[in-house]
Amino acid sequence: MGTSIAPLQASGMDVSAAALRYWEQRQNIASGNIANVSTDGFKGERAFASLLNGSSAPVISTTTDFSAGPMTTTGAPLDLAIQGAGFFVVQTANGERLTRGGSMQINPAHQLVDRTGDPLLGESDASGGSAGPITIPPGTAKLMIDSGGAVVADGKQIARLRVEQPPQGAQLQHDTNGLFLRPASVAGVPVVQRTVRQGVVEQSNVSSVGSMVDMIAIQRAYANVQKVMTTMDAAREHLLRHKPHVM
Repeated sequence: MGTSIAPLQASGMDVSAAALRYWEQRQNIASGNIANVSTDGFKGERAFASLLNGSSAPVISTTTDFSAGPMTTTGAPLDLAIQGAGFFVVQTANGERLTRGGSMQINPAHQLVDRTGDPLLGESDASGGSAGPITIPPGTAKLMIDSGGAVVADGKQIARLRVEQPPQGAQLQHDTNGLFLRPASVAGVPVVQRTVRQGVVEQSNVSSVGSMVDMIAIQRAYANVQKVMTTMDAAREHLLRHKPHVM
């Protein structure tokens, strides 16, 4: 009676396939970060691996890095940023979204809008302004926005920007154009706790050099896993071809 050879366990290939999926996800995240290096107020995604329930296959988890990006002084009156915590609120076709600001514009309807044309929203304020899109009076010669978000046109307050903050530890989901989905649990930031800066733009907190280094490391890791899978597959084929026949 001949000697039988036990088939190779599939776990090695399974773990390698899971590793490939992990590195593919890492690559997608890194690509998204690189694509938004120049997006004002963008917050990078960070990825890390974990093992669940004793599994040897890595599972990817992600978190958003909400550290501040570099602040650049432009002096342009429609450039807005928030120093510290908080988000502006814009109205998009898909609902309200949160943004850290950027280079704003005034559209043909005289509304204050972000770079993609979504109106910034104001809040009701006894000193001037109501909830909803902010309209700048035609012919305004001087537009001032103070640290509390009050919008002052030629010396008269016409609106106050909504500034909101999600609960501590909340994980915001990225939307398009550097926006974030607005969770139901956000709260308004008290005026005295706001630091809105006019004539300043917060840049992306993603480092172009760091992201490229990360992408290269990911691609190398992916190639190494592919090489391991190719080697295991070749070994399996070799054993199958040379498996002794049972007499």
